[in-house]
Amino acid sequence: MPHEVPSYTSQATFQANIFQPARINAVYYPNYRAREVLTPATLDFRYINFVFYAFANVNADGSVTLSDEEVDVRMPIDGTNGCIHSFMRLKKQYNYLNVILSIGGGNGSGNFASVASNDATRDNFARSAKGLVEKFEFDGIDIDWEHPENAKQGDDFILLLKAIRKQLPLPRYYVTAALPAGEWALQHINVKESQSYLNLINLMAYDFFFKIEQGSGYHSQLFSNNPDENSIDKAVHYLMSKGFPLSKVLLGIPAYGRSFLGAAGPGQTFTGTGGNDGVFVYKTLPRPNTTECVDRRHISAYCVGGDGGFVSYDNPDTVKFKANYCNAFGLAYSKGTIYEAVAEGMAELTKHKKDLGKTMVQTFTYFKEPYEQIPFQEPYYKYEIRGLIPPLDMYQQRDYVVFTENGQLAQVYYLVLSPPLQDWYTKEWFWR
Repeated sequence: MPHEVPSYTSQATFQANIFQPARINAVYYPNYRAREVLTPATLDFRYINFVFYAFANVNADGSVTLSDEEVDVRMPIDGTNGCIHSFMRLKKQYNYLNVILSIGGGNGSGNFASVASNDATRDNFARSAKGLVEKFEFDGIDIDWEHPENAKQGDDFILLLKAIRKQLPLPRYYVTAALPAGEWALQHINVKESQSYLNLINLMAYDFFFKIEQGSGYHSQLFSNNPDENSIDKAVHYLMSKGFPLSKVLLGIPAYGRSFLGAAGPGQTFTGTGGNDGVFVYKTLPRPNTTECVDRRHISAYCVGGDGGFVSYDNPDTVKFKANYCNAFGLAYSKGTIYEAVAEGMAELTKHKKDLGKTMVQTFTYFKEPYEQIPFQEPYYKYEIRGLIPPLDMYQQRDYVVFTENGQLAQVYYLVLSPPLQDWYTKEWFWR
């Protein structure tokens, strides 16, 4: 029988100083949320130690400016003027908190390609970004260029990072980049070279499915056996194959679900989307009069019916597994895991009764180190690793990574399972 897995510590928080400095649990905070009374002080900083403040504008001349000065620095918020000043006050209260200025975004990336294409605008970008960082005491910047679309733009992306590092040098400042979780986008960038300038890649591991022509799907799935589908596992292995250190990868986990009307599951045609432009924020999931389920092959929560049709999202069960995965592969510093929430539901993330951010932090203590190599009798299977359990009812056989005590790759074993054992293994161990 498998060894007993220790239960996680239910009171684990950043305030307990048990995760510093190895763990990162981050959120993107879009400034418009302050107009909805979800101010910086509504976040639960017991479970957050990085905030990406979104978004600043990148202008045609390369200058970087605040996108909404009223919200950013003037509007009364949390007893001070503006969101930025509120966050800076919170940094003094929570000495482990880092606040990063995120530049661009999905709707603000239009000028990046031209700005990154010549020395003058690259230099202007770097200097003006530095000016904002120094003026407001940010801890660094996040480049949210969505995204370099060809090899030339990929080369320009590297040159832009190089210019930024001249103005915001290591180790004083963080420089991060938000990039899609897929070879289709990452292939244009020399990711191995980028790691010389980046502290972290914020891997946008969501929105894998949302277009009509794609059909329905799990929009933030960890695994997929379909070669035409994106998954977190594929993106992680692509980065690893190109020499990017996984200790610099932050795994993005969405605080929202994607809706597919007219579909009852993945891989189906759909007629439209429910919610706000196809999105339901996490606090509203599962939808009324539906039952929440978890697909343990792909690692995604979902509900079917009601006003959303088929809706895929993350819940505490899937977040635990993703934290487990991060631990096993050494994502976001070799000893830890990370959490990144995006766009919607920031306050709900740490206030909801099924709290995703809290779940991720508490899962940090779930598995003992080092990851143990546990032998079992053949012919059913050879080895398992404490810390990462593959989707065994999905694969008859799967290459399996084994780590040494210091977290480095040691050996790859072949895992072979018979269907009856898969069923037992999944029920008895998978969610222990």
